[in-house]
Amino acid sequence: MQISGKLWLQLPDAPMNWRDVAWMMYGLSLHSESLNTLHPQGLTVRVKSFSFPTSDYVPEVAAFAMEGWVREAFSLAPAGISVEYDAARSGYDFSWDSGMPFSDEVSGIPLRHTW
Repeated sequence: MQISGKLWLQLPDAPMNWRDVAWMMYGLSLHSESLNTLHPQGLTVRVKSFSFPTSDYVPEVAAFAMEGWVREAFSLAPAGISVEYDAARSGYDFSWDSGMPFSDEVSGIPLRHTW
């Protein structure tokens, strides 16, 4: 799947939920400009497997997993996303410094959402 420019994502052979795929793609897209600059000939990021504990799992975690791996593998600066667990309401607070994922930048959608 093309992410941006010559940056591609190859998924594992095992089936994945569409939400996990979408969030994983978003996590990779956060570093697309840097990766396209570092690899002008093109780069395919191949995911060999994706597993997680099912308790308290939310699909947004796939974005954090991908962003963290890319940052570590290519020595890049953090993309500015964060998550905190709110024990009082047993939910997560996500913050997306680059705008709400999957939204139009001028939509006025807040940079945070709660799950």
